[in-house]
Amino acid sequence: MASPRTHLRRQLTASRKASGNNYSIWLFYSPKVQEDIALVGDCEVLHWVTNLEPNPKVASFKLGVEVEVSAEEPAADDKFEVIKCTKVLCLNGAVELHRIFKSDDAKDEVRRVPVWFKEVGSAISTGTLVDLPSTNFYLASKNLGFWVKVIAFASQVRSYNLKHEMDLIHSTISVQKGGDVRTLLASTPIQDTALALGAMCQMILSGTIKVEANVDGFGNNTRWSLP
Repeated sequence: MASPRTHLRRQLTASRKASGNNYSIWLFYSPKVQEDIALVGDCEVLHWVTNLEPNPKVASFKLGVEVEVSAEEPAADDKFEVIKCTKVLCLNGAVELHRIFKSDDAKDEVRRVPVWFKEVGSAISTGTLVDLPSTNFYLASKNLGFWVKVIAFASQVRSYNLKHEMDLIHSTISVQKGGDVRTLLASTPIQDTALALGAMCQMILSGTIKVEANVDGFGNNTRWSLP
């Protein structure tokens, strides 16, 4: 019997073939939404890694959502346009609808437009339509390896209750205020390094610890500070 991950991959592959897209399909575990997610194409991977998973202002997100949007306050159904997007729920309660558009111009900027939107069976709500140029992700791709490693360490300990480890790390960072990962791990009384590192990475993704992403990747020399 096929595993749930294999079943999900097969479902998505069939769907993308039917739509005529030939992008690569990637399957990752997202600590933020606590489930496997399927990402289609390099831009969607970069969007997840740079804008969604490590962004402390993002509470949750849902990929491939079909919604109807209107830039004007709707009085009739004919004012709505159907789009596919990533629906992002922010910590402050705001909703953003993210779309990626192909661009070859590095000068293209992110476009944000207030909209009214609705999903099937839901009432009309307000949110922000965010159009993201693909060049925006290529410029950020230099830090892809850094964030993938942080996410991987956080994902490896997803089946553990890390409250105790996080409390110990929180006590340490409250005193140190900043430094490098090596010193933080050495100063925290957690015997299992994998649990300590996983707890630290979950705290990084939640915004409790701020780190400086760089092309050298995440490791012992990575600098951290309080947000």
